[in-house]
Order: sequence, then C-alpha cells, then structure tokens
Amino acid sequence: MNNDNSNTYNATKIYEIIRLHALWLADEGGSKADFRNADLRAVDISGADLRGADFRHAKLCGVKLRDAKLRDADFRVADLRDADFRGCDLRDADFSGADLRGADLGGADIRDANFRYADLRGANFRDADLRDAGLRDTDLRDADFRGARIDGACTDGARLNGVELEGARLIVALEAGQSDTRAPTVARVYV
Repeated sequence: MNNDNSNTYNATKIYEIIRLHALWLADEGGSKADFRNADLRAVDISGADLRGADFRHAKLCGVKLRDAKLRDADFRVADLRDADFRGCDLRDADFSGADLRGADLGGADIRDANFRYADLRGANFRDADLRDAGLRDTDLRDADFRGARIDGACTDGARLNGVELEGARLIVALEAGQSDTRAPTVARVYV
C-alpha cells in the first residue's frame, strides 16, 4: 500500500497537462497545470512552458526542466534533489521549504524567487541571476555561486559554510553601528 499521497504520472498524462496548460496560458480554455503531490522523478520536460504551475509537495528528484519557463511556479515543499533547472526562467517562483540539494540552477533567471527554509546544500547557481531573491533561513552550505548576480538577495539566517562566491556580483547593505533613522551603507562587492 502506498502511503506517501503521491501520484505517479505517465508521459501521456504529463504531456496532456502541459498541452492544457498552454491553452490556459493563451486564455483559450484548458486548465492550469496541477502537479501537486505528483511523482515526476527523472522525467524530462525540458523547454516546457509551465509558468504559474503548481508543483507543491511533488517528487521531482532528478527531473530535467532545462530551459523551461517556470515563472511564478509554486514548488513549496517539493523534493527537487538533483533537479536540472539550467537556463530556466524561475522569476518569482516559490521554493519555500523545498529540498534542492544538488540541484543545478546554473544560468537560470531566479530574480525575486523565494527560497525561505529551503535546503540548497551543494546546489549549483553558477552564472545565475538571483537579484532580490529571498534566501532567508536557507541552508546554502557548499552551494556554488561563482559568477552569479546576488544583488539585493536576502540571506538573513542562512547557513553559508563552504559557499563558493568567486566572481559573484553582489551588493550588500552594511548596517553595523547605524541607527534606524539612517539609510544603510551600501557596498558593491565583486568576489
């Protein structure tokens, strides 16, 4: 008996959901892609347009989403270990509480995405754009941010041991010793 509440999807069902989602995006009927609790482990849906899709609590270990359009997608509490997001549009996506250990987000556009409480240990963010991303309370140990843009990303409470920042571009606010009435001093840092 399967007690994990996940649904295994075959290729036919996956592509039908993607087709209906395309119609929904074009405002021609269809329906928004709902992959909540889906088991999509090791599926290849690279290049798919799944903007705004719902992947909450989905099992997406090893999924290939390379160059997919996933803006505003909801990945809250999803299992995304070793997922391939290279080159994806992930702007404004929500990864709160997701497990992204070992995920590859190299070259992805991740501006304004939310990763609060996500596990990003060993994730690859090389050459990614994380401007204004929410990395608060995340586990970033051993993540690779070489060449990434991290301007304005919030890392309050994040675990940063072993993070690789060579060539990363970031702007950080330095507030030590400043009162609440003064604007923080901003430093541009190129590591």
